[in-house]
Amino acid sequence: MIGKVNYKAGSLIQLEVESQLPSIGSESVIYYVREQNAFYTYNKSENSYARLKTRPTTWYIKTTLTLNEKIGENTKVPTNSVLNLEPGELAILDVGDIIYDSYGACGVVTDYNKNETFVTVRTLDSSVSRRTTYDDGSWEMWLSKKDGNGHYYWDINTNILTYDGMNQDITSPIVWETSSVVGGAIDYTITGGTKTGTRRILAWDSGSPGVGTLRLYYTKNKNDNEVEELDEVATLKDVYSILSSESGIYCGYSNTLSQLNDNNIEGFPGGHTLSNNDWAYVMHYDDRATKYVTGKNYKVGDIIEYNGLLYKVNKVFTSTAWSTDINNVLSWDGDVYSFIYREGVGWCKGVKIDSDTFEPDEVRLTKTVNNKMTIKESGVDTQSIANSAVTTAKINNSAITTAKIANRNVTRPKLDEELSNIINMAETCWYSKNLIVSPTQPPAPSNGYILWVNSNPRFNII
Repeated sequence: MIGKVNYKAGSLIQLEVESQLPSIGSESVIYYVREQNAFYTYNKSENSYARLKTRPTTWYIKTTLTLNEKIGENTKVPTNSVLNLEPGELAILDVGDIIYDSYGACGVVTDYNKNETFVTVRTLDSSVSRRTTYDDGSWEMWLSKKDGNGHYYWDINTNILTYDGMNQDITSPIVWETSSVVGGAIDYTITGGTKTGTRRILAWDSGSPGVGTLRLYYTKNKNDNEVEELDEVATLKDVYSILSSESGIYCGYSNTLSQLNDNNIEGFPGGHTLSNNDWAYVMHYDDRATKYVTGKNYKVGDIIEYNGLLYKVNKVFTSTAWSTDINNVLSWDGDVYSFIYREGVGWCKGVKIDSDTFEPDEVRLTKTVNNKMTIKESGVDTQSIANSAVTTAKINNSAITTAKIANRNVTRPKLDEELSNIINMAETCWYSKNLIVSPTQPPAPSNGYILWVNSNPRFNII
């Protein structure tokens, strides 16, 4: 032993084991049993030994009696209903002892009289609080299987009662459920209100407990325990599996209608069998399109399909080989159309999604970095401008300058008659009004210029 002991010699006796305690002891002696590191005293009136307590003894209520569910409240517990949780101790109930009930709630003995048949236990805040009331009046509650099972939370502001727990009805296919409904009330009331709300339910898909497959369901605006096949929560894997087996889905797209009719479809899911109401896109559609074949006469404006793309004929030709004939056509996007599959009929044209827009023809026009069209070099020739296509009304003042006209770019055939006559006069430089042959100098003209040729060479020309 460590420390001082305030007993006179002979009042403390040390023993090795409990069996060495005398059958009749002395009330003035404390017996120390080394094996148990415990002290014992002898009670002469009861002819029995009592172990001196160095800490509270823990007890368990072995009946269905439970402690008061509210912390700080008292419960009367019969002494014959409690069991010592520390086997081997010859302890008796006393103030300060701890008592647990079957739910894990615990309390401390606050009042005990050995002449009475019960003790008073005050409920403490244990690790498992069966009922908790919050400051705003909302509450939370845990129930045992005997009382109905599950965890409840009631919100006073919304009057929403949320439940989470196992189903106790052994005839029901529902195993577990979490629900939020309008219902419940203060003081841990879990009835009343409407049971229509949202739920997640784990249940047997056969409708009978223990039969079939357990599936997770989600219901909305349905009554309690009301669930059907379409309420099942599915993963992406489940969705893809359904899409690959059900009809009336998006299949994908084809470049042209002929590829669609050949079931050459790009999309999801792979390996899908066409079914009624399946639908797909045709990316390049033109109802005039025909497949390219050799030895056929094509005229301007014909639409040719080759290798999944469309082309518009811009020169008359007879097809020989695509590598050569491609010089006679231009790329043609066509329209984007949806098509619906009908069993026994095939693909039926749906609605137009997008139309072909006028783009640069790749020969004469191009686009700048600002997405504006401009004329390529040598993109416009004399054949591109029709007679009388350019008029004075189309040319703004100062719109044409010498800087914009290349050398020899404007020729006489492109000018009107009046301007041609002016150019002719400028080129000849002579006409009767401004050419005078005379021996004498004529008077100065009022306008224009006079060129005088002296017909008398003997005189000097002034």
